[in-house]
Amino acid sequence: MFNRDDSRIDELLKEIKDLRKEVGEWRREAEKSTAKTATILTLASSKPANPVGLRPRRAVVTCITDNFITLGAVFIASLVENGNLPKTDEVDVVVISDPKFAPLSDDNKDTLFSILPKIRFIEPDTSYLSDDLVKRWDNGVVIKQVTDAELPSKKSVYLKLAILNLTEYDEILWMDSDMLVLKSIFELFSLPTKLAMVRGGKPHHHFGVSYGVQKMGFNSGLMLIKKPYISRNSFNEAVRLLNEKTHTVKQDQSLLNAQWLNEERMYLPHHYNWKMGLLNSDKTWDHAFDHARVLHFDGPCKFKLKEGTTNNKTTAAFHDYLRRYELRMIMEP
Repeated sequence: MFNRDDSRIDELLKEIKDLRKEVGEWRREAEKSTAKTATILTLASSKPANPVGLRPRRAVVTCITDNFITLGAVFIASLVENGNLPKTDEVDVVVISDPKFAPLSDDNKDTLFSILPKIRFIEPDTSYLSDDLVKRWDNGVVIKQVTDAELPSKKSVYLKLAILNLTEYDEILWMDSDMLVLKSIFELFSLPTKLAMVRGGKPHHHFGVSYGVQKMGFNSGLMLIKKPYISRNSFNEAVRLLNEKTHTVKQDQSLLNAQWLNEERMYLPHHYNWKMGLLNSDKTWDHAFDHARVLHFDGPCKFKLKEGTTNNKTTAAFHDYLRRYELRMIMEP
């Protein structure tokens, strides 16, 4: 007859917990070592980043913070399940963070590791930022918007500028972490353009692809950026505009619109960045879920997901990810 030894079970559980902790620490040290080596090689090498015949180095890059770790984890899970990324190392998935402006704890990194073991974590140099510069500026005057009261800790947006300095990559697809990927996005890397994004404003089915020097504002939630716009010069220009305290009414979005005002870019269909903050009913959220490739929970609309209503397909899908990946609901302003 089998005799249960509770003390031995407790010992085994403790051993498993300790092993998980060691694996998490090993992963973080490996990431730090890899990032350091990559930086040294990038600085030391005088060879072209993408010699003829070699495929370009590509990455999907986002920023995830502790107060919205649930959104970020669901985003990564949906990217893995639906983004059609190659199973090989053809495309990196990178999360940028910063202890002050975009904190991400080791425990939360482990959560993301459990969803995507090959995920990379990078802490870029944020010496270009300050508490003063992360405010909204319009011609030298600090302004406030309604969303500032609803999202008072929103300081991570300007880390987005740091991706312009990730010169180890030839092509970057930036995606805000308050997104839900429903269909493939990998094909965007094949576009014959150096810049591609979705115009601002409410989604419209009739608006398709457009190309050229356009004056339409774009939403910075999803952006395809290729060299030469990934460069030290491009990054320095962004920092210069930031310090002018003129172009950040809509934070990073206003700044990048100003920086690339006269640059040719491709405008993508709204399906790649379907902005949910402009939709006010379950019917419109269902419509978006049925037609979009990427849903974007811009602004305070993301808190509707926290309420847990299943009256629409979008919220139901979000909570399905929580159940399947055993994620705790953490969504704090």
